[in-house]
Amino acid sequence: MPIECDLTFTETTNERIPIVSLSSDTSTIEGDMERFLNYCHEEGDNDLSFTDALIKTHQFTVSLGKVYPVREISFLSEDISELSVDVSMNGEKFTRVHEDINPGESDLVLDDVMLKYIRFTFPREEEPVRLQDLDVFLGSGLIIDDASPWRDVLFRYDGWTGADGIFSFELDGDPEFSETKDNIGFIFSDTFIGDVSTRNHLRNQKDIINNSFGYYDESADIKEGFEFIYGGTRENPQSLFPPDAYIGYHPGNLLSVEGLSVYHSQNATLTDEGPGVMWQAPVQDNLIITIDLYSSQALKTITLWNANDNPDIGVKRMSLYAGDEEDQLAFVKTVDLQKASGSSEEEASLSVAVSGVSARYVRFVIEESYDDSLVGLGKIFLQDENDRALFGTVTAPYDPAVFGNETSARLWFQDGIVIGDMLYLFPLVVKDDEDIFRVTEVGMVEVPVADGRIQPENARHRRSPLQSITPSGDVIYYGAGIMDNTDVDGYVYMYGYLDDDLGRHLVAARTTKEDIGDFNAYKYYDGTDWS
Repeated sequence: MPIECDLTFTETTNERIPIVSLSSDTSTIEGDMERFLNYCHEEGDNDLSFTDALIKTHQFTVSLGKVYPVREISFLSEDISELSVDVSMNGEKFTRVHEDINPGESDLVLDDVMLKYIRFTFPREEEPVRLQDLDVFLGSGLIIDDASPWRDVLFRYDGWTGADGIFSFELDGDPEFSETKDNIGFIFSDTFIGDVSTRNHLRNQKDIINNSFGYYDESADIKEGFEFIYGGTRENPQSLFPPDAYIGYHPGNLLSVEGLSVYHSQNATLTDEGPGVMWQAPVQDNLIITIDLYSSQALKTITLWNANDNPDIGVKRMSLYAGDEEDQLAFVKTVDLQKASGSSEEEASLSVAVSGVSARYVRFVIEESYDDSLVGLGKIFLQDENDRALFGTVTAPYDPAVFGNETSARLWFQDGIVIGDMLYLFPLVVKDDEDIFRVTEVGMVEVPVADGRIQPENARHRRSPLQSITPSGDVIYYGAGIMDNTDVDGYVYMYGYLDDDLGRHLVAARTTKEDIGDFNAYKYYDGTDWS
């Protein structure tokens, strides 16, 4: 008779985990399997017997249905004195955790190993080998369920066939769950485009691009609800979001951390490598560099590093203007700069005192350069009246030449947030560096959203201060995770990590939705307060 069972697995530590299935490919199993696996069965209520092994041992595998942290296993058999145990997350690759152990004399302790499948191996005998009872106990950790429909729909054979770095967004900006949403977006990083054999699952064509985007319509059947987009064509795929705004001699380099020994310091030294670090442009009349600080700031100091990869094209003289209206800037002063030395640890060329000046826009008009055809500048570092570093968006003509490791640049995406009709994404800018790749900065991409679709052709790529270098040489990255907590305390929280010799540590920043694009309004948690 079947066992009636009113016990419920509550997923509590030390509780028995239900066994979904028990099977063997090499032995015959005799006994009432349904009764043996019933969650309410009693010890010794129904034995299983193993006979007719096709190999020198009996082997059987149990499936728990989900991935659990397992604390220990209770294995009861009067016939088995030599047992080996292997565990697996996917049922294909197993790891041995116990070998030739006597389950009657030793506990099968697993110490919260994550697993979905357990394989038991023991010697075959001439007589049937009996198993009286088997229990698996829950440890501490995460429980992971296999979302089979999602897995199956993402196992694709043509076009978009796989990617990493997945983040999802409600493109209407509404975080409330609904079964009928038709505008869920996904950003992916490295992406395979091509075709996959339906026979052996090997890739016949495997073009790799560095990012792509997907849509999911929740109101449709899951098999029909996905759509993927990327740049270029099926035959010549391209990344949807190129790295052009972060490479070469782009004016955004002037405020970026890349190339400085430390960020937020007048004492930082500058490298002698120019592309991706410094600014360069053809000499022309009325050559202007403009910095938009997003809102009016009380300035104190502007520190300048001249062009250091090619000192002979550095700025010789320039005039400084500032104000809150871009078309009505007031003259502040004219400054002369010495040539840089070309050292790999170049100190600042000049610090300019500008106390008493309040401005949203800061403009540099190049009056004279050391070369007649090209002009370059290394870095600009602005500080307010409290010595706080200021960041802004830089515009200027520039030399579009891209060479060296700049040609390897790509964008790997982190998290993002939809605010109104704009999706804000925070990519890692990655470049090859000899035999490794290196993250050079964290950017921001503003992508318009209309009718539940992103408009990548109208995306605005911006630089940001969300990667920095500490005085001890440690690197901080923000953007790995974003939480909209506006309804609770009015803030959007941005999480990241600090890498040092001891490992990786959580860091946090916060701002408001209104100021998401104003990096000078961000506050950073120092372990006690936000500043």
